[in-house]
Amino acid sequence: MPLKALIVEDDADKARQAEQGLREVGFSQIDLAGNGIAAKRLLRDTFYHLVVLDIALPAREHEEPDRRGGIALFNEVTARELYKQPRHFIGLTAYEEIFDEALSQLGAEAWSVILYDRTSSEWLQQLQIKARHIVASQLAEEQGQHFLSDIGVVTALGDPELDAVLALDWSWKEEADSSDATKYHLGLTSCNGANRKIVAAKAPGMGMAQAAILATKMILHYRPRCVVMCGICAGVKSSDVNLGDVLVSNPSWDYGSGKRLVKAGVRTFEPAPQPFVLSTRIRGLVESLQDRSDLLHSLRGSFQGQKPDSTLRILIGPVASGAAVLADEKIIESLKSQQNRKLLGIDMESYGVMAAGSEVSAPRPEALIIKGVSDFADSAKNDAYRHYAAYTSANILRLLVENFGL
Repeated sequence: MPLKALIVEDDADKARQAEQGLREVGFSQIDLAGNGIAAKRLLRDTFYHLVVLDIALPAREHEEPDRRGGIALFNEVTARELYKQPRHFIGLTAYEEIFDEALSQLGAEAWSVILYDRTSSEWLQQLQIKARHIVASQLAEEQGQHFLSDIGVVTALGDPELDAVLALDWSWKEEADSSDATKYHLGLTSCNGANRKIVAAKAPGMGMAQAAILATKMILHYRPRCVVMCGICAGVKSSDVNLGDVLVSNPSWDYGSGKRLVKAGVRTFEPAPQPFVLSTRIRGLVESLQDRSDLLHSLRGSFQGQKPDSTLRILIGPVASGAAVLADEKIIESLKSQQNRKLLGIDMESYGVMAAGSEVSAPRPEALIIKGVSDFADSAKNDAYRHYAAYTSANILRLLVENFGL
């Protein structure tokens, strides 16, 4: 089937660049619409594998762009059966102040939003990267490629995180491969009588790069339906996060992504994150578990070591990743004020796993981050609750797999 794309864009030069970029990666039919009405006419009659959608879009020809016109179009098209539902959306916006809103809307199904900058070609490169994966996914679907396992579990370098996963009663067996230094552990469990195949391994080093490398290797070799990172993280105390809470990242981003420059003699940093969001399906499963206070209470009570006094909670929200271990409240608060006021936690690896899940070749897994809060990344940081946080993280995964069909 020829790959079809629709570019909804009122800027002729930007539309031309996007069209050329999509043709270079394999899209053969590309239609253009300069306003919302024209786009809706096309979407009523044609199925598109991809819609590239300008967020600041005029509703009609000769009208001024509405800075949220693309969001309105997206909401109407996805809500009404009148339209042939596109396979993918990618949003484009030059307005940083509405980037998060656009990501919240389009990101609900793990679709993407790209920040446009007419002085750089980076936006087009990002568009082509995502478009290539759509092409690969379509090819894989046509060739009948399938997932080979159910859950791939990635943990950080430290022992407690992987130990907590391997302590789950999942009939673990170690698998050795002379061509790969990583030790993989294969497990088996069930949900409603159906088997669930699990693979788990820990990263060879600290940080996002090591986690991304391991996740990519695991995905390409074992082809899990879902790649999960379990382990520990730092919580943000001012966001009403308690020690022992379990955080599920939505979204996840690299807080060090951006530009460092000097303005008027002052060194400054302009963040430019590219967040990844949780899929709607997995978010629904986690929300169902959030409501099961009986299961969470039992889970907390079953841990025999040192644990916080607080009730076990699952919180879904923003968790950022960075290259350095943090033990400074001021840095945490600056990230909260400058990048996401709802920030719940910080770690060193999650973004790499989310990126691997989003950017690998098809069949592409969903990605999920489950991290227990072991400290607040402040001067009081210690390892007192590390084992408890690792334990709850691993067992939240167990409940999602065995009780909720992850």
